[in-house]
Formats: sequence, structure tokens, C-alpha cells
Amino acid sequence: APELPSSYLQATGSASLVLRICVDERGAVKNTRVISASLGAAIDRMVQDAVGTWEYRPTTIAGRPVPFCTNVRLLFRP
Repeated sequence: APELPSSYLQATGSASLVLRICVDERGAVKNTRVISASLGAAIDRMVQDAVGTWEYRPTTIAGRPVPFCTNVRLLFRP
């Protein structure tokens, strides 16, 4: 999971961010978008960059891999 700077968490306590993550048919993250609870542009971008490295097991329909999108809530604590 992405990590926030300790100075940010010390100042804010816990924080959460909800991302819309779109994944291609191979399981690679192709797009992320903040859909609620923005933590500020720089922090949002840092989290999105980290999530962009995630890999998923491809979703299949009738045995064929297909792209998909999902919402993910990330909770950060000090």
C-alpha cells in the first residue's frame, strides 16, 4: 500500500482516500482517479503513482480476460 509522509499523518491523524482504478485485460493499472476525500493535489498524485504500480489477476468472462474498473478506499494511520 502507498505510504503518506509521517509529517502529514502527524498533522492530520488518520486519512482516507477513495480511488477509481481501471485495470486492463493483463491486470495492469491503466488509470486512477480520486473520487472522494482528496488529500491535496501532491498527496493524491503520490498515492495514484504508487497504486499505478499495482498488478491484478486479470478478470475473466467466459474464460477471456477483460478490463475492469473498481473503487478502492485507502486508509492511512500514523
